[in-house]
Amino acid sequence: MNSFHWILFAIEIEWHRVWVYDSLRQSQEKYQDCIDLMNKAWSKYMKKHLKVKEDFGPLHIAKDFPV
Repeated sequence: MNSFHWILFAIEIEWHRVWVYDSLRQSQEKYQDCIDLMNKAWSKYMKKHLKVKEDFGPLHIAKDFPV
């Protein structure tokens, strides 16, 4: 029997939000490394391309989605 697990990160740049779709609905700890990486990249993007000087804080992580 084959089973598949997937996690989809949908990034809404203009709303500073990341939707996380996890087929097994695991705890955020399982993919926290990915979130940390996205937050670091987000901060660099804001400073370099949008010339934002102050820190906007981390991206909003939304994990609730209908089944």
